[in-house]
Amino acid sequence: MAREKDSSQRSKTWLITGASSGLGYALARFPNTALALTLDVTKPEHRTAAVEQAETRFGGIDVLVNNAGIDFLGAIEEQDERDYRNLFEVNFLAAVALLRMVLPGMRARKRGTIVNVSSMDGIASLPVNGYYSSSKFALEGLTERGTRPR
Repeated sequence: MAREKDSSQRSKTWLITGASSGLGYALARFPNTALALTLDVTKPEHRTAAVEQAETRFGGIDVLVNNAGIDFLGAIEEQDERDYRNLFEVNFLAAVALLRMVLPGMRARKRGTIVNVSSMDGIASLPVNGYYSSSKFALEGLTERGTRPR
């Protein structure tokens, strides 16, 4: 979790998944205003605790960055079921669960931003990356149509 000031000087609360390295880490570098939490996005109790702690401490979540993701390479028939199920759990289903948790508050406050980190593979698949591409296609579809106001 991180806080920043927007142009109106109102603090914004960000919930960033996958913040241990890469893009998530770069986004989460708010040294004096961050709350670091252990968050395994595949565990419902971790997701619930993270959202509840942010809402309790900061009054709500203004920006959700679904950045957590995993990948593996290999032919479709060579992958174990547990591997592609886990890939979908991290890359798509956890993002869906977090969206469902934060959207009601965002809609009630009439503000909020959702950033779903996808991949070029979510647009055009590459060989030996079918499961990853499929999970990112799903995230693209959800992002395109699923989060618009009712």
